[in-house]
Formats: sequence, structure tokens, C-alpha cells
Amino acid sequence: MLAVLWALLLPGSIFGEEPTTAGKNYEKELLQLTEISTRLGKLNEQLKNELENSRKSSSELETRLSESRTELEQLRAELEALQNNSNELRQSAEISLKESVQLKDSLQKTEDSLKSLEQSFNDYKLKAEKELNQMEQSRKLYRFLAIVMATLAVSGWAALGLSLLF
Repeated sequence: MLAVLWALLLPGSIFGEEPTTAGKNYEKELLQLTEISTRLGKLNEQLKNELENSRKSSSELETRLSESRTELEQLRAELEALQNNSNELRQSAEISLKESVQLKDSLQKTEDSLKSLEQSFNDYKLKAEKELNQMEQSRKLYRFLAIVMATLAVSGWAALGLSLLF
């Protein structure tokens, strides 16, 4: 600051200005320099405050950045866990779908076997009913023949008994 004052005073003394004009100019320049110095002091104070505020903001931003990074890592971990769960569910669904197809095929085979078994049972039932009818007819025939034979036997005994009696 002293150098600035000397620089301002020197030109007047070099060019040979009158001392009264130089004194007035000196006072005027000194007042201007004082005002400039005061404004510079105020600006310096404002800059210090702004710098301090900027440092605080920077510190807060660093803290927020750190917190955001931590949160981002947590979210990434959650996303990875969700993706793993999603993959497991997809694999489970694929396995279930395969099992469902296998069960459907097995069910179709079982239904086909059941239909075949039912047809076989119906065929056997018809055959058994036919055989039962034939057996029933044979039984009736045998019964009829037994009655005829019994009648003939009784008639023969009766004829023999009558022939022996007469």
C-alpha cells in the first residue's frame, strides 16, 4: 500500500507541480486511497466470509457425496439381491413349468391307461356276463335234465315196482 502512495506522489514531484496543488491532490488522492482501502477491506472480509461459507458448503457437499455413495452402494447391494431373488424365482418358475409339463404328460398317460383299463374291464365284464349267462343256461339245462332224469328214474322205479308187483 505504501508503494501505491509513493507511485501516486512521485509523478507530481517529478513533473514539478506546485506544492499547493500537490498537497490538495495529495489529500484528495489520500482520501481516495483510504476509501479504496476501506472498500478493499470490506471486500476482503466479504471474500473471507464467502470463502468460509464455500468451505462449509464444500464440506457439506463432501459429506452428502459420501452419504450418497454409501446409499448408492446399499441400493446396488439391494438391487443385486433383488436380481438374485428374481433369478432364483425365474429358475424356480422354469423348474415348475417343466414339472408341470411332466405332470401333464404323466396325467395324460395315466388317463390313457385308465381308459385302457376301463375298456379292458368292460370287455372282461361283458365276457364274464356272457359266461355267467352261458353258465346260467347250462345250469337251467342241467336242472331240467336232472328233473327229467329224476322223473325217468322215478318212472323206472315205479315201472320196476309195478312190474314186480304184477
